[in-house]
Amino acid sequence: MGLDARVRCRCFEDGRLKPGPVPVTDLYIDEDGYLASRTLDTASIRYDWRRYHARYGKLDEEFTLWLEDCCEHENGEYCSEWIGTWGMYGVFQDAVEEAGGKEVLPLLGHMLPTANGGQYPVEKTEATLVEVEQFIRITRDECARGMACSLQRLLLASLETRNPILWC
Repeated sequence: MGLDARVRCRCFEDGRLKPGPVPVTDLYIDEDGYLASRTLDTASIRYDWRRYHARYGKLDEEFTLWLEDCCEHENGEYCSEWIGTWGMYGVFQDAVEEAGGKEVLPLLGHMLPTANGGQYPVEKTEATLVEVEQFIRITRDECARGMACSLQRLLLASLETRNPILWC
């Protein structure tokens, strides 16, 4: 088990999605940062699994398949990175401490989640990118440097798209 992250493309915001099984007016970005359908989400809350599947199963399947290639980016991902295993996560945290810890690298020290899920806000990406670049220059640990390079790519993608980093 490990930590992955992605940055969603801007095709939804820029109106560049292919026609899909639900109207574009039904689409939204959910609280986890993913493209979703209001109709399907409302129905999944309203009905138990059996009734939902009976009424919306086909549409749900079509929607899920459409999400894979709804735009020019596979699964709507502008950038996708494997960060590392949870063991590597510990090595990274140790390397951050050796580089000055949260006093010197306050954003980087708090950037990674402690579990899968959640987001890293766009508003912090520019300042965090400065810290990541500083950390890459300082650290001698190759594992931590590799993870930092993955974070750097995600931060650059987040700055470019103005979308948050999604931990998964």
